[in-house]
Amino acid sequence: MWQANHSTQCLTAAEVDASKITEFTLSLDNPPTWWYSHHDPREFTTFQDVRTQFLELFHREIPKRELLRQFYTIAQGPNEMVSQFTIRFQALYWQLAQDV
Repeated sequence: MWQANHSTQCLTAAEVDASKITEFTLSLDNPPTWWYSHHDPREFTTFQDVRTQFLELFHREIPKRELLRQFYTIAQGPNEMVSQFTIRFQALYWQLAQDV
């Protein structure tokens, strides 16, 4: 997502990391928001730092059967915008594609 929005900008490596961290934090909700808000922003010097710590806490392996069930039953929620549904669908699709 970040690449699509910022690939044409000429940013330094530090600006790229700062921008990615900012966009990432805007996408957080519920427990991940609480987790990030309880860190000193200077603790994360690169986006990779944020990514690594986030995945250590919030990543879980989902059995392939569950991914397939989610994929074949996915539907747009009643208050979900098309763009939000598309992002959710693509994330699920890429999880399946990586396993194949």
